[in-house]
Amino acid sequence: MATTKKKTSGSKSTSKKSTGKKAAKKSGNKADAAKAAEASAEPVDPREPIPISVKTLDEAVTAIEALVSGLTPPAEPVQLDLVDAFLHLELVAGLTCGVGQEALRRIWDEYVDRNEFRITEAFEVEILLGGLGIPDLFERSRTVQQAINQIYADQNKVSLDHLREAAISERKNFFQRVPAITNDAARRLADVLSWEEIVFSQRSTQRVQQRVGLEGNAAEEAVLNRLRAVLAPFGHIPLAVGPERPDGSGPRAPAADPALCPLCLLLRLAPAGKK
Repeated sequence: MATTKKKTSGSKSTSKKSTGKKAAKKSGNKADAAKAAEASAEPVDPREPIPISVKTLDEAVTAIEALVSGLTPPAEPVQLDLVDAFLHLELVAGLTCGVGQEALRRIWDEYVDRNEFRITEAFEVEILLGGLGIPDLFERSRTVQQAINQIYADQNKVSLDHLREAAISERKNFFQRVPAITNDAARRLADVLSWEEIVFSQRSTQRVQQRVGLEGNAAEEAVLNRLRAVLAPFGHIPLAVGPERPDGSGPRAPAADPALCPLCLLLRLAPAGKK
């Protein structure tokens, strides 16, 4: 009898150990699942580059067609302000374009002109743009302030319009004189100019198309013609994701949808192998 009891006790002990191992394994699986769920919940950068192709170009142009249907074109076509483009791209890195639209609205609602903005302090810009969820806001504010001052020192005005007519070597020399515009920012501005030329130039744009990764085939040209038609009334590639609000209307939360403006939908397209 005693022997039988001992065996039963040993069996129970073994069973408890096995159950404990299973429970620990289940607990580990739950922990792994929780970690996976947490990782998948991390915000996705809406600007993550995607390889350019006829398919991705068509998807971008379709999104632009839908987006600009809600925008009001100017009375006469106007060129994109490249300073606004620089500010937008610098402030919204990793964020949606609604943030950039609201940031620009606050800046030009607050300051009389570019010169007043030029002489303000970075911490004042940081305060002005507070609540928009911009990471490293003081650093970004300081970067744009330094860039604006360096542009003025070089050009005697706060403008980047001269880049449109400048040769590639002249652009490089300019960016060397304005170090606050980083290499990445300079590359983005060069891409802005390339897309502007593709959409609005009356000359052949084959070389520029190759620069952004296009092959110049008939399928691509058909999609580009749709893009040209929808943007012609604007004269530029918009930075907005929704209707502009009137001056003096006060700060508000930025629009979250759509995530990207027409310009950034195009800038997201990268030549194959380049990100």
